[in-house]
Amino acid sequence: MLSSRIAWRFLRSSPVQSGLIIGGIAVGIAVQIFVGSLITSLQASLVDQTIGSAPQITIKAVNDGELNYVDGVREYGEKAHIMKRMFTDNGFRIVYDMDLDAPIADGFYFTFAYPGLTGEALLRELMYYGVSAIALETTGSGRTEGLRACTSLIQRSEFPLLNERLAWFHRDHKGAAGTAA
Repeated sequence: MLSSRIAWRFLRSSPVQSGLIIGGIAVGIAVQIFVGSLITSLQASLVDQTIGSAPQITIKAVNDGELNYVDGVREYGEKAHIMKRMFTDNGFRIVYDMDLDAPIADGFYFTFAYPGLTGEALLRELMYYGVSAIALETTGSGRTEGLRACTSLIQRSEFPLLNERLAWFHRDHKGAAGTAA
């Protein structure tokens, strides 16, 4: 009760200051409500524009047997299998080849390394041979020894050129990396 009397006395003694304080608090609350509503609305709009109803339709179509998604991605697995062989035949090794003691399936990408080179050094060296890849550091991986090859970005018609460049790379680096011929 004492605190109420002190507050009432303060409010009456400075009505302009009291009005400004109450107005400031009201504006602050209004801004908080507006920003919260805006964020909620933008989030809902973003989700709707990004995925809409497509995932539910796709899952239903797959479950009903109307969509065979495997045929659409089979090409990536086949290309990854061929590309992995090109890399391993030229002294590279596959970094992520097992998961829970089971082989990882071939797909959109795979990760490779070269003995004696960090991912950063390997990326720099491969550029001289016209081969590009993605550094693992940029993918959020804790590993630094490898690079990621994306199978969707190379066409089958480019395989002979890739194999030739990997062979040149291996020829020029196998002594320095301490690998067998």
